Amino acid sequence: MTERTDVGTVEDLHASASKFVGLDDFGADDDNYREALGVLLDSYQTEADLTPLGSKMNRFFLRGALVARLLSQAAWQQHPEHADVVIERPIFVTGLPRTGTTALHRLLGADPAHQGLQMWLAEYPQPRPPRDTWDTNPVFQQLQAQFSQHHDENPGYTGLHFMTADELEECWQLLRQSLHSVSYETLAHLPSYAQWLSRQDWGPSYRRHRRNLQLIGLYDAEKRWVLKNPSHLFALDALMATYPDALVVQCHRPAETIMRRCARWPSTPPPGGRTALSGRRSARTRWRPGRGGWSGSTPNAPSTTRRSSATSTTPTSSPIRWRPWSPSTAISACRSPRRPGPRCRPATPRANRARARPSTPIRWVITG
Repeated sequence: MTERTDVGTVEDLHASASKFVGLDDFGADDDNYREALGVLLDSYQTEADLTPLGSKMNRFFLRGALVARLLSQAAWQQHPEHADVVIERPIFVTGLPRTGTTALHRLLGADPAHQGLQMWLAEYPQPRPPRDTWDTNPVFQQLQAQFSQHHDENPGYTGLHFMTADELEECWQLLRQSLHSVSYETLAHLPSYAQWLSRQDWGPSYRRHRRNLQLIGLYDAEKRWVLKNPSHLFALDALMATYPDALVVQCHRPAETIMRRCARWPSTPPPGGRTALSGRRSARTRWRPGRGGWSGSTPNAPSTTRRSSATSTTPTSSPIRWRPWSPSTAISACRSPRRPGPRCRPATPRANRARARPSTPIRWVITG
């Protein structure tokens, strides 16, 4: 059998996803997902310069998005009562890479009064089953085994972003059902798709995102959602239009520390994946809009979370502090470590601050 050397076509990927789960209703194209998939596939074909293994990996990734879409559609029809679930004051953690968004997200998610998006429910959307049934669920078992194998084969990755089937994960997994996600750009060189995505209205994608939360949290409606995704920074207007009472928490860290940590990521192609690299250029293009500030005008302003190092080696028990913050400063106020905005105050006195190091204990203070 000849090894496949392309990611696929729109119809071919739909057929593959349908065959995988035995479903064929992808729902209405009210989120423009078919056009998004077409643009993405064209970009893979003409720009990504993938190896055969890279094509296989990205095909698997795209099929997973369509599989999740099929499962959501089927579950919505099976549980029409999901539409009555009220999502009140959800918390969205966001921020630049390596600012500690994962740590804060999972810390907040440990509160029994909160609920988060577990990896296996993001991949296979359904009302969240009782926790004591997960270990005997075949879908959960299969995904957990895949992560165990991944950790065995890539031990160095676990320190960057540890994942298991039952761990809380980033909610871009729900946005990818609409094929609107910057996650694709992290796996391949896709400048045409990036340009197309920057011009799109993310509103329909976030409305699908919300409907998935209503489904997954059907039996935990009394719990407050805690979600996380750095790429929410690219679509805060759409997020706040969909969740007008949301609390957005943006994590901050000294810019030089972020750059130093990101520079430790691989600067060469992963074995067998791709030959075209565009990380620095893509990052500059993607994050540039954030420098101009957020145009949102909702009364529920984003909060800012400072990630700072402490000189003491003992844990700090400082209480969480909340301060109001104008939405217009959500992104731009803290963009320069040398010229912080009026409400972008250090969490510790300047004399007591030290540059963050991997071995330095981290404390969290929510200041907005």
